[in-house]
Amino acid sequence: MMNAISWYFKRKFPFNDNITTDELDEKLKNSKTSSSCIILDTRTENEFNVSHLPNAIHINNWKDKEEIKKIVESKQDVDKCFYCYCSAGYRGNRVVELIDKEYNTELNKNVCVKNIEGGIFSWANAGKEMVDKNNQKTIYCHPFSKNFQYLLKSNLRKWE
Repeated sequence: MMNAISWYFKRKFPFNDNITTDELDEKLKNSKTSSSCIILDTRTENEFNVSHLPNAIHINNWKDKEEIKKIVESKQDVDKCFYCYCSAGYRGNRVVELIDKEYNTELNKNVCVKNIEGGIFSWANAGKEMVDKNNQKTIYCHPFSKNFQYLLKSNLRKWE
């Protein structure tokens, strides 16, 4: 099912660059590349509190262009890349699109920004490391909604 969701978001946002959860996990585990990764979590505070990727920066409102610009400008560096995610892909892709339109042109790509395919659901379903609001390791993930919960393995779902 996650493959179909990822396919849909690639069609809906054809100009966004993507990275798989396995590719990002390798970058984060490699001491030479991990410092160049800036992870942006575009989900709600309740979702973020249940679990998020280690060292992720929470964006309080994924529609707030000014908040996103402040984060990008405070972290922007020629060697850095922003990796955005949400539950399955829509909000993460929207933030990628916003950053790309704000900072990049066809001739000049100033900011590296990519969507994490399948979002935190793919990350959690693959058993990759997550932490909760207290920075403690967890296996749980907020399922976002009653409909979306089925994209997440049942033993990983936690609403609060």
